[in-house]
Amino acid sequence: MPDYTAHRPNFRRPISEATPEQARAEFAHVMANLDSRLAILASLVGGEGLRLDLSLSSVDGLEAWYVNNVEPHDPPNGRLASIWYGIAFDIGLYLGEVLIRAAPVLRWQVCADPVSDSFQRHVVGGINDDFGEPWYFDPWLTMSAMGHQVIDGKRPVLPYMSGLLAEMAREAQRRER
Repeated sequence: MPDYTAHRPNFRRPISEATPEQARAEFAHVMANLDSRLAILASLVGGEGLRLDLSLSSVDGLEAWYVNNVEPHDPPNGRLASIWYGIAFDIGLYLGEVLIRAAPVLRWQVCADPVSDSFQRHVVGGINDDFGEPWYFDPWLTMSAMGHQVIDGKRPVLPYMSGLLAEMAREAQRRER
């Protein structure tokens, strides 16, 4: 993937180490670059005949492409090859946009839960769970975890993400009422 350029964060340490102001600035940076990141992703997978139109049905082909192409670090160390974290980032942005389009009550936000692995990352949220706690979905973390499953030889049953996103959208719409 020689033509692919990964997202370059402004904050160069783990985002969990950022001050709230730095996390908000990084969030603004990610959101300002969202359209260009989606265009880069569309260009990357377009050669494979995939059309990214922000529909739930477009997710299946993208997910299959990712699972069939994701690679481990060389030499193997239990991590993905570096470029695949960037691709997972962009796919995560795409999945988040698909989810928001399917359930407009949802939106991008900064995760404020200090005990979460997603703390201070951009996540999709906007509703509360059954216990009144803020609900959120971290699509980058989800795609990275899927990549790790693949390189560990535990290929997921596909399609998975389109069903998950559809269920999250239905639940978000139900909770909005």
